Amino acid sequence: AHVHFMISVWSKFDNTTAFYRRLARRGELLPQTVGQAQAWVDPWSAGGRSDLYGFTKKAMFDVGVDALWMDATEPEEFVHVHPFASLTNTSIHNSYANTSVSTGTSTSTGTGTTT
Repeated sequence: AHVHFMISVWSKFDNTTAFYRRLARRGELLPQTVGQAQAWVDPWSAGGRSDLYGFTKKAMFDVGVDALWMDATEPEEFVHVHPFASLTNTSIHNSYANTSVSTGTSTSTGTGTTT
């Protein structure tokens, strides 16, 4: 029998990892989380999204993981998430989720909506 499985992952990385250092060097972390013990990938950064996908593909999909549960894709603890600094968490909730996973059919407009 063939087993299928999903792994829950967060787009948050410890500052002691090589992947964190790579994202930090490229400016692909949410700025307000840089310098903390862990930082989040900036989902509005095309490079950040691409690097996260490449990392998860190599570490997960290429070794047989069938699916990822992208946990913590909501900005629940960020009241000042860029580039929507003047908006509330609730008003940008869907924007964050839509930019953290690319389906090839949805893109962020930078206004809290997708096209």
